[in-house]
Amino acid sequence: MREQQAQPTAATPYLHVIVDASAGGNLTGLAARVRSLAESVPGVREVVLSAANFEMETVTAAPMPLAQIETVVRQIRLPRRGGFCRDRALKCALAWHATQAPTRPVVLAVIRNDDQHAMVADEDLASYALWQPAVQGYLEYGSGGAMRVLDFQHQPTTKLPGALTALQVDGKAVLVPLDGAEACLVPLPPATGGGVEITNERYRQAAAAWLRYANWLQQPAGREDARGRIVQASRTAHTLTPLTAFIVVENSAQWRMLEEKEKQKLGSQDQLEIQKAPEPATWLLLAGFTAWLLWRRRMPRDPAWL
Repeated sequence: MREQQAQPTAATPYLHVIVDASAGGNLTGLAARVRSLAESVPGVREVVLSAANFEMETVTAAPMPLAQIETVVRQIRLPRRGGFCRDRALKCALAWHATQAPTRPVVLAVIRNDDQHAMVADEDLASYALWQPAVQGYLEYGSGGAMRVLDFQHQPTTKLPGALTALQVDGKAVLVPLDGAEACLVPLPPATGGGVEITNERYRQAAAAWLRYANWLQQPAGREDARGRIVQASRTAHTLTPLTAFIVVENSAQWRMLEEKEKQKLGSQDQLEIQKAPEPATWLLLAGFTAWLLWRRRMPRDPAWL
């Protein structure tokens, strides 16, 4: 097996700020607060700005120079109303990062206008964020100016984006953290290029199975069709995913029975589908219509029947 040294990416992190635009929100001094957040993270020179309540508006189409923050703040159009859905806004920011700047580390930050009011929680935020290796948490800037670092379960942490390397796995570029965080693979657009080619075939196959599982989590549509492909990829790679399991068998008869059970398991959803009733034949419709006409002509010509 030929090994290659993975090198960290040279990309600098950018700051994605989510502003509380709930009822009673106040944008006074927002540019100064964004600068204060940026100064707390080494290397940040660019910013993406979003405003959120129960809706979300991302003002910048790409990371903008921090020097332009006052111009960016004036572009916010989202009305200040309703409550603040912080977790939903964080998921939207993660999704924006995955499609707009996936090869760069990102620092998420939330600026709150009221530390007392309740916020709508999303229990899926932590699991969704697991597939973003560049992000371990977010900064929270309170209404009183206090700043703290939280993980995606909203507990205090000291983790900020670390060094990353781009790898080529199963024909796709992926980012892998080099700061001791748990290994995690995220599909990236082919245009990213670069990175290190993994020459260990077993590792490539295992990474491909986990990439399929990552897509399965993020794309609910077509999950049943994808389940079988994940099981097959897991079997080929001899590796486990949360959708698969290893079972020890003692003889070929048990192996055949296990294969049949697996087929039944993967096809169980088909048994729950509502079966469509066949359409009646044309001659049956004509016969019924003719019988109705004959019955109608034999009825007495009483106005009560009309």
